Amino acid sequence: MLCDVSTSVTSASVFFLSVLHALHDTFRKLRSFVFVERISEVTDVFERERSFEAVSRAIASDAGVADISGYTDYGRVWEEFLAQIEDELHPRATVIVLGDARTNGRDPRADLFAAITARAGRTFWLNPEPRLYWNYGDSVMAAYEPHCTAAFECWTTRHLEGFVNVVAGGTSFPAA
Repeated sequence: MLCDVSTSVTSASVFFLSVLHALHDTFRKLRSFVFVERISEVTDVFERERSFEAVSRAIASDAGVADISGYTDYGRVWEEFLAQIEDELHPRATVIVLGDARTNGRDPRADLFAAITARAGRTFWLNPEPRLYWNYGDSVMAAYEPHCTAAFECWTTRHLEGFVNVVAGGTSFPAA
């Protein structure tokens, strides 16, 4: 799981981090990363901290998320992520991205994202913005979406419920 924690998704990242916290209680082989300009693995934080408040505090102060320029760099994130987990990507692996795909005008490196998704069995993208805003301004969802098993709006609990239903093998997505 990769979670964008940049300022453009501040309100959503708290929601997404709480979802990650719950997933770590359910799945034991889950690896989690947060990112702005660079990635930082936070798997140990979720495994060590039981309360969400402690998780949030640890990620905010100790996660080491590089935010030198203050702008998200998805291209660099894909490069670093691929370098760290390349040997763990296989047809039974699932990659889940939680982010708005706003690149701040930087190279989105869709080629690297495609390399990640080609090796993983499934790739899902949860975007905290309404689909209407995808691909406006600096959003490059169109560069990433073709490489995903599925991409979802995820700014309500109903959206999250629909995503979970699809991932769990359901075929329908509840109406908004």
